[in-house]
Amino acid sequence: MKLKKAYQENNQSNYQNKDGFSKNKRIRKMSNTPFKEVFLGGSCNPTTWRRDVAIPILEKCDISFYNPQVTDWSPELIELEHQAKENALILLYVIDTETRNVVSLIETSHFLGNRRNVIIVLNSYQGPGQIIGCEKITLEEFHDLNTSLVLFQQLIERRKVSVFSDVIEGMNKSIEEIKNSHKLIHWFLLMIIFFFIYRKMKEAFESLDTEKCGLISSKDICKALRLLTQKRSQSAELRKNILQKIDAHQSKSKSMKVNFEQFCKIVSELNLNCDKKNNGNIEKRTNCKNFFRSLSTPDDKPTFINEEGIHLIDIYLGGDCYQYLNWRQKVAIPMIRNACLTFYNPENERNTNQKLLFSEFAAINNSNVLLFVISNSSRSLFAMILAAYYIGVGADVILCIQNLPEHCIIGSDKLSQQAVKDYNRGRHYLTDIARRGNVPIFESVPDAVKFAINKCIK
Repeated sequence: MKLKKAYQENNQSNYQNKDGFSKNKRIRKMSNTPFKEVFLGGSCNPTTWRRDVAIPILEKCDISFYNPQVTDWSPELIELEHQAKENALILLYVIDTETRNVVSLIETSHFLGNRRNVIIVLNSYQGPGQIIGCEKITLEEFHDLNTSLVLFQQLIERRKVSVFSDVIEGMNKSIEEIKNSHKLIHWFLLMIIFFFIYRKMKEAFESLDTEKCGLISSKDICKALRLLTQKRSQSAELRKNILQKIDAHQSKSKSMKVNFEQFCKIVSELNLNCDKKNNGNIEKRTNCKNFFRSLSTPDDKPTFINEEGIHLIDIYLGGDCYQYLNWRQKVAIPMIRNACLTFYNPENERNTNQKLLFSEFAAINNSNVLLFVISNSSRSLFAMILAAYYIGVGADVILCIQNLPEHCIIGSDKLSQQAVKDYNRGRHYLTDIARRGNVPIFESVPDAVKFAINKCIK
């Protein structure tokens, strides 16, 4: 874990990503939570895919994991889960049809945005009347869930992430990725060990090179080995072997001296002989060139829609697009026009399936500020997914988040207690993601719009 932390701290960079945003890449901080290789994210109760499939496979392969599934969820668990996700090498998310998947879709979209190593198992909802949490989903809710999945698939395609329809296939991919990660970590460890040994050998050599001529004698080699191995006495056989190695490297008398390079070769050969004597064979050394060739690196070349990098739009007005949501026409647009700023209203572009067209992605990429309103008059799963993704990307996002009331009516649907709990839990997680990314959050639409306007004017 220390190695991983050091690697992250030394790889901070400013870059422009595929979505055209220049961002200062946030380095994930390692926590005190025990390191687990796989985070088992995705659908929870009443699903049993973790217990029945994932956990037995991981235990058989001796791979550590974190299981976030609990009987009773509470907001206090968000921090614990966050630490586990930050530490994990692989984020496996299973999006099935037994739950609404509100939190899973929001989290995974955020990870897609900041390019975490995500493996996704995805299934589609069957249709209106499907049972979720002991209740039948209505036509309106199915439409919301389905359009959210369509958007999610669009984001997956933008990031070119592999998607599986079966948990076992996703597990096999996770195990493959873990093995590749182990190779990389093993290589870094070898490099660190090599550097440590080299430094110790250099210190031992220089401490015995009293004349500062870059040469030491055979007796000095024995002393150096004593310093390196912390052994007080050495056998006559070892001293004999040292002299033989010196003879092999130089055709002089046995009183001759060796330089640091020859000293390293002699110590290496002595260690090699020791390995042959103790183990009977030597493990095959890794071919560095072939190893690095075997490591696949994704094509991360940025694609710019606006090649000049000029923001053509001041504020993108993100959020669900339904006729009963009038915050854009009544509040946001008049305020923005009074400030003589430009805006993009997705209501004019989005089709009946709410699928994001290329023109809307282009507008988002060319907007100075992205304002997302998570209204208390809509489920807003679509909006939360898109907001989480662009927070991960590093865009300049502003959020207005309103919780659903206890007795909530959306359109013609009266939401059940469980449904309100599910969609509000998504709001809790989006709030947590935003706070960790220093994204401003408001409850009032006018306050959020005013902040966005001031940000554009400055």
